[in-house]
Amino acid sequence: MEQAIALPAEQVGVACEAGLTATIIDDVLYQPGGLPLLQYALTELFEQRQDRTLTRQAYLAIGGVAGALAGRAEALFREQDETGQEAIRQLFLRLVAIDEGKDGLPDTRRRVLRAELDAIATDEDLVDEIINSYAAHRLLTLDNDPASRRPTVELAHEALLREWERLRFWLEESRNDLYQHRRLQNLTQEWLEEDRDAGLLLTRTRLDQLAAWSTHTNLSLTHDERAYLEASLSARQDRRAAEEMRRQRKLEAAQQLADAEHRRAEIQAEAANRLRRRAVYLTAALVVAAILAIVALVTGQQSAVNAAQARQNASIASTQEALAGRQAAAAMTAEASANEQRQIAEAERDNAGAAALAAANAQTTAQAETWQRATAEAVAIQEQEAAEAQARLASARELSLAALNVVNTDTELSVLLAMEAVNRTYTADGFALPEAELALRRALMDLRQKQTLPGTEPTGCPPGLWCSDVLYSQTGNLLAASGVGNTAVIWNAANGEQLLVADGHSGPVVAVALSPDENRLAIASADGTAMIWELALAEPTTRLTIPSLTLAGHGAELTDVAFSPDGALVATASRDDSINLWDAADGGEIVTLAGHDESVRDVVWRDVVFCQQRQQRPDMGCERRRGTPGPDRPQRPSDRPGLKPGWDQTGHCQLGRHDKSVGYRQRQ
Repeated sequence: MEQAIALPAEQVGVACEAGLTATIIDDVLYQPGGLPLLQYALTELFEQRQDRTLTRQAYLAIGGVAGALAGRAEALFREQDETGQEAIRQLFLRLVAIDEGKDGLPDTRRRVLRAELDAIATDEDLVDEIINSYAAHRLLTLDNDPASRRPTVELAHEALLREWERLRFWLEESRNDLYQHRRLQNLTQEWLEEDRDAGLLLTRTRLDQLAAWSTHTNLSLTHDERAYLEASLSARQDRRAAEEMRRQRKLEAAQQLADAEHRRAEIQAEAANRLRRRAVYLTAALVVAAILAIVALVTGQQSAVNAAQARQNASIASTQEALAGRQAAAAMTAEASANEQRQIAEAERDNAGAAALAAANAQTTAQAETWQRATAEAVAIQEQEAAEAQARLASARELSLAALNVVNTDTELSVLLAMEAVNRTYTADGFALPEAELALRRALMDLRQKQTLPGTEPTGCPPGLWCSDVLYSQTGNLLAASGVGNTAVIWNAANGEQLLVADGHSGPVVAVALSPDENRLAIASADGTAMIWELALAEPTTRLTIPSLTLAGHGAELTDVAFSPDGALVATASRDDSINLWDAADGGEIVTLAGHDESVRDVVWRDVVFCQQRQQRPDMGCERRRGTPGPDRPQRPSDRPGLKPGWDQTGHCQLGRHDKSVGYRQRQ
């Protein structure tokens, strides 16, 4: 591999600086896809050569084997304006395949049809320019799909997923959006392959989730994906309209049945009234017939009396006898008529009794049918109320789900949606859904932000360096943070009032530290120096420009600074692979802890007694002499195998051992 690095350079008259080849081999040896990364790094290094020499400084400047990819990708990103940068973000998020099963698998590159990328672009010419630019620098691979021969785009190196910090940030920030989008994309593709089959449209909970997500996501969707969502929403609206029509038809049928039963009861009541009136008439006729019968009976008795008198008065003339005979005949005729009327009256009385019984039965039937109609109306009202209650429950669940979906992106909207979900059932039914209460609690827990303080703008920060820091003092009274324009700022932690600004560095502020007594501020900068400032917060000065001490001794940008627990020492970490200890009183350098293979990203004092023999050196408590190790000075790391940079247990101060590589702790 050494010849693969050096010989091509020698063939064009370029030499490699001593040690550069070994450094490159160490970097590429265990890298996945190492040879393509090596080729890319050598090309970038050749462009950064000094005269005819490939230097280690230029190699570190491009970020090494893996950093060359990230550096070039970041440079191309910064060349674009805000619209172009957003197009780059949308493009690269489409080119990454995330772990859709959430099984902890790493992200990988994804081959995408160029037509899909054009479909999400608001300016296709701009997207084509970006794709061609990244492809020209061998960061993207342009090819054709083996099956359809349609143009495709793919990441050239998966190392870009690991090394380009901005892409990693995009992926972590949008991971949930990407997971939802992949679901929508797969469902849309299946729908299109089945010729837009309505049976494959979204329904119920999945439709609610994706519809709510689509209204808040910042990922661009293709025309087909939007058409799939709109078709699903339209189908749901049609289903709801059909269901509402069926419900209306049922209510109308129930109402018509109730009206028919009411009319039938009225007809039966009218028939009963007619029968009742007829019975009254028949009863009156019976009474008249009885009276006539009584009259006929009395008349018959009188006729009998008259016949007896006629027989006794035989001497009456024949005229009187004939008259008596006629009267007797008339009496017999009247009696016969009376008997006939009595029989008719008895028959009418029997008919009247039967009619009264039929009227009573008809009234009972009418009352029963009226009760059935009232029961049907009550059941219909209960069903309507139950349907309205179910509609309120469904609406509350939809609002709760929408509140949970936006709780991480729009907390205030999430609170409003959750409150509406609670009120939707509580005002009418007297209770709140557990889902609504959960959504409200989640939203209120996230609604905690009290104040936003201005920080450091990202421009001007060297690649691979985190130019931002913030920390509280030990008492919690002060808040120190990196500020705007190479400054550091002290704030009142209680009310957010800005107390002072320290302005003295020529590069961005990387880290800040407050002494335990809150009287001094230490600042580490990308200009390679650290400064200590005396804080006079009681005085009206708001901007400090002259530091108390300047700590200069590192050969590269600083990455961190920290006071010791007693405030007597200051430790600084740098990208020159070393840690320096300084006297916090006079700024004198105590010791340089060298030996790391890469830049030191962070330095932390452990809360222990660091100087075990302080009584022997009351002026400092830690040996500062350089020379041959002895009983009064700890050995250097190279003097004792197995010890990492720091003071060992034989000296005055022990900083500890490293049995693994020092990692990077990002400050929040």
